[in-house]
Amino acid sequence: MGSGGDSFYEYLLKQYLLRPYTMRDMRQTFADTIRETLEKVRGNAQGTVFLGQATFSSSEPIKKMEHLACFAPGMLALAYESDPENHRQSLVDAEAIMESCM
Repeated sequence: MGSGGDSFYEYLLKQYLLRPYTMRDMRQTFADTIRETLEKVRGNAQGTVFLGQATFSSSEPIKKMEHLACFAPGMLALAYESDPENHRQSLVDAEAIMESCM
């Protein structure tokens, strides 16, 4: 997760937040997409959580975290804030990733 793809996830969430009555399906689309993405790219190196990069050429993510991935904790925290019942794990992930960014 980083340059070239991270904005996609943010816009799914923002579309729902900006238009909750006309974009109701965006909440679920965001939840499904971010869950599957984090399952694929989240890694752990010596107790440090990072977001790698998915590629089309391999089922394994590249274990390299770009600096733009440090925007992900804010997006995940916003997801939790907007829907705490369904995004508890998002807050846990946000805190762990932010630790890596600092």
